[in-house]
Amino acid sequence: MKWFQHMSGSHKDLNVEPLIEKYGIEPYGLYWLLCELVADYGTDYRLKKEKNWMIIARNRSKLPQERFNSYCEELSLLDLIDKKAYQLEDLYIPKMAKYSDDYTKKVRRVSEQDTDNVAQSRLHNITLHKNTLHNNIQPSSLKSLTSDELKEIANKFSVSVSCVNGRIDDLIDYCAANGKKYKDYRAALRNFIKSHIARHPECIVVKKELPKIEEDTRTPEEKAKDRARRDAILDKAHKMIKKL
Repeated sequence: MKWFQHMSGSHKDLNVEPLIEKYGIEPYGLYWLLCELVADYGTDYRLKKEKNWMIIARNRSKLPQERFNSYCEELSLLDLIDKKAYQLEDLYIPKMAKYSDDYTKKVRRVSEQDTDNVAQSRLHNITLHKNTLHNNIQPSSLKSLTSDELKEIANKFSVSVSCVNGRIDDLIDYCAANGKKYKDYRAALRNFIKSHIARHPECIVVKKELPKIEEDTRTPEEKAKDRARRDAILDKAHKMIKKL
């Protein structure tokens, strides 16, 4: 979902107004933050617990853990977020359907009304496009780097592949814990590697060059002459030693 509608009178909703009356504006702000997370990362207005939505929401809201949990529980009791889903640690906001932007509504209209092959093809293309965009903006997309790509990055910074994989894990954990997003996760990875090298210069791999072995380009005749010359020198040396 690219964007969603926020009605100017949302704070007067029959479920929202008692919430503000009881706790103030904090849980109201938290509710719209959760809506933004669902719009950015959710599927069918739902965020699975595997996407760490609780950690991201709590870090962005700057709320203490106990107060965050209390507000989420209250939102579920007021049906602002789905209670059953929340008990499973998922975030599901059915009301997001009426906040959907025109783009999302068009996509849903295609899936609900078109049944012929052309329509199915259109829907398939939209899904592929959405998945491509999703993969490009997710830090977990770094896990799909091929071994050749990992080696290329490692060689560029003169570090091991395991060091690169370690920084990928650091970047994914950092984004999950702090709700951080980057436009280009590969660029972010390069910065993480640079910072790691600055703190741990011992991780740089020094490549030892093997000594070059010069190729013997002599002809067989030249080799024979050299052997004869060497043998003559050795024979002369042995005779001199015997005279001593």
